[in-house]
Amino acid sequence: MPELQKASLPEFLHPHRINTLVRLGRDNDGGYVVDQRSVDASKLLVGLGINDDWSFEEDFARATGAPVLAFDPTVGLLKFRNTMIKSAARIDKPGIFARNLRLYRSYKQFFGKHSHVMKYVSDRDSANSASFDTVMAMARQTSDADIFLKVDIEGSEYRVFEDIVAHAARFSGMALELHDVDLHMPKIEAFISAFPLNLCHLHVNNYGTISRHGVPTVLELSFTRFEVEAETVAQFPGVLDMPNDANGGDIAPHFVG
Repeated sequence: MPELQKASLPEFLHPHRINTLVRLGRDNDGGYVVDQRSVDASKLLVGLGINDDWSFEEDFARATGAPVLAFDPTVGLLKFRNTMIKSAARIDKPGIFARNLRLYRSYKQFFGKHSHVMKYVSDRDSANSASFDTVMAMARQTSDADIFLKVDIEGSEYRVFEDIVAHAARFSGMALELHDVDLHMPKIEAFISAFPLNLCHLHVNNYGTISRHGVPTVLELSFTRFEVEAETVAQFPGVLDMPNDANGGDIAPHFVG
């Protein structure tokens, strides 16, 4: 087993303990550790960013029966179909065609029952993007505190921080991937200070690097509306965590106040 790398984070990112964590989604990259209570309380999952992996959304829908409203313009049935057809000519690498066929069938089956909006999510509406306010308007069938939010939008999360805080009363929980953490630490601190949900899990994504100051550049955070213990988590990575890159070792953060 590869040796754990070390990383350093400020104390405000130290999550509090709960005993109701559960992992949803596939092993390694694509899975998130979240609060089971938040999942159980949810009537809708809003997923910002899916790429070619909707395993978290699948597990969530299976566990709750809740509909999924996903946003991502980079993928869709036509793209998966065209990629599959092109890879059929690669007779030297039949595994590529088999993978693309699985993706096409999986997408068609899952999003035949759920909603996929082919737009980015950012801070304003445009021809190819939806503002966070628009996203929340599309989730109008829910009441307070019954939406679970998953955010993995490759750096645009900072553009919607204020909007997420403004709509916080509607969320049961959130899984949030942060990019370029070392460059945005003041924004992250201000967001966590303003966001009323409790930080209950943190994982360092080992596809990111460690900055020259020892700060990991990509983090996965989970928040819950429910109570957390006064004590902070002592064990990193946790028993439910897996390295995002299965070929590399996980990363163990320590927190400095």
